[in-house]
Amino acid sequence: MSAKAKSSKKGSGRRARKQPGILTEAAENIEQGAEIVGEKISDVAGQTADVAGEIMDAMKKRLKRAYEAGSRAVEEVTRSAQEYADRYKQHAEMKRLAVERTSLTAKLGLATYRHFKEHQSAPELLFEDKEIKALVGKIEKLDADVVRIGEEIEQGKQ
Repeated sequence: MSAKAKSSKKGSGRRARKQPGILTEAAENIEQGAEIVGEKISDVAGQTADVAGEIMDAMKKRLKRAYEAGSRAVEEVTRSAQEYADRYKQHAEMKRLAVERTSLTAKLGLATYRHFKEHQSAPELLFEDKEIKALVGKIEKLDADVVRIGEEIEQGKQ
């Protein structure tokens, strides 16, 4: 063998010995890098979980406040609606009573006129007529109902 060939064999042997060392080092470096990346990922995942927990807590608090505010608003609207319904129902009832009273007053006027025409009696005797007495009684009851409802409305305003 020539000197060149021997030297070439020695050089490739050295390279062969160096190469496994390089590969081993590279494998170790990759392994260390993977450990570091794994640790970083674990840290980031832990931080992400903490942040997610904080976000969930904040969302729960805000949702609870929103629910409470919404509940109060619904309760107030319901109460106000009921108060208005009651108040206007009372007003409607007063209007109905007023219409009925007007009708009864007209009937009373006609009954009084008829009685006077037929009997030509003194006005004091009008109230002995059964029809007139009944109409006057109904009108008095309506008046009492109007006063009662008016008082209820006034109490509701206070």
